[in-house]
Amino acid sequence: MSNPNNYQMLTLAREARGLTGRDLERISGVPQSTISKIEHGNRGLSDADVAKFAPVLNFPPSFFCRSEAQYGQGTVCHHRKRQSVPMTKLRQIHASMNIMRMATCDLLRGVEVNAPHDFPRMEIDDFGSPQQIAELARQTWQLPLGPIRSMTAIIEAAGGVIVPSDFGTDKLDAISQRPAGQPSFFFVSTTAPGDRLRFSLAHELGHIIMHTAPAPDQESEADEFAAEFLMPAREIRPQLTGLTMAKLADLKRHWKVAMQALVMRAHDLGTITERQRRSWFMRFNQLGYKKNEPVQIPREEPLLLRRVIDLHRTQHGYSDQELSRAACLTEEEFRATFGTGEHSRPKLRLLT
Repeated sequence: MSNPNNYQMLTLAREARGLTGRDLERISGVPQSTISKIEHGNRGLSDADVAKFAPVLNFPPSFFCRSEAQYGQGTVCHHRKRQSVPMTKLRQIHASMNIMRMATCDLLRGVEVNAPHDFPRMEIDDFGSPQQIAELARQTWQLPLGPIRSMTAIIEAAGGVIVPSDFGTDKLDAISQRPAGQPSFFFVSTTAPGDRLRFSLAHELGHIIMHTAPAPDQESEADEFAAEFLMPAREIRPQLTGLTMAKLADLKRHWKVAMQALVMRAHDLGTITERQRRSWFMRFNQLGYKKNEPVQIPREEPLLLRRVIDLHRTQHGYSDQELSRAACLTEEEFRATFGTGEHSRPKLRLLT
C-alpha cells in the first residue's frame, strides 16, 4: 500500500518554485480557494490533485507522499545574511533547502560515511564565551597551530554535508541545519568568494556547536566564534600591528580570510582604534574592495556528497533515473542539483 499524500508537500513544492497560490491556480487550473483548503489541511490532497500539480510544479507524484519534518529559522536552522532578505525569497530558499536535505538523506541511506569526529555541543552558559568555545573546538579536533587549512575538510570529517547552493540573491551567504537524527547540513552560496565562504562555514559551525535554542545575540556570537576559530587571538594579535595594504594582502594569503575580516579582527583585539577601523573601511569602499578584494582565495570544494553520488553511480550501478526516483525528484532536477558525472560539483538550483 502506497503512502498517503501529504498536503504539506504541496506548500513546500509551491514555495520552492517561488509561486503564490494565485500563480498555482493560473498554471494548474485548480481554484485558489481549493489550493488554500488543501494547504491548510481542511481538504485532503487526492491523487487527482497530485496529477494536476505534479507536472506544473516539476515534481514526481512520489514527492507529495513525503512525510519528513520541515525546518525554518530557529533552533535547527540558521542563516548568515548580509542584509535583510525579502520574506517571499526567504520562503523559497527555506523550501528548497528542506527539499534538498530530504533528497540528500535519501541518497545517504545505505552508504556508510566514515566520520572520524563529530560536532560537539558547547553551550555558552556552560563553556564561557564564543572565543573560548572556538579554542576548545580546535583542541577537541586536535587542529594544528596557524591557519585552518580547509574548513570543508573539518566539517566533512565530522559528518557534515556541504551543499553549494544558488540562493538567487547575494544577500544570503549560508544556511545551516542540524535536524535530530540526521547529519548537519551547510548550504553555502555558489557566488561567495573563497575567503567569505570559509568565514561563512566557520560562522555556521559556531551555530551548530553553540546554539540549541534561539538567542538574541546568536549571530554576533557566531561571528565571534568564526573569528577566533579562523584567526586565534594568541597567534594573530602580534601580526596585526603596523597595517598597510600590502601587509593585509600578505596576511590574507596566510590566514585565508578577507582583508576586511583582518581589519575587524585587529579592531576587536585592540591593535587598531575605532577611527583607524573606519578609515580602513572608507579606503576599501573607495577602491571597490567591499565586494571584490585583491588576492583571490580559491573556493574550497566539498567532496562528501559528490563521492556519495559517484558511489551510487559506479559501485552500486544506479542510473540517474533510479537515483532521482529514490530522491523523489525529476531526473532533470536531480542532474541539475547533484551533477551529471564524476567531476560535477553538487549545487542547488532554485527554479522560478
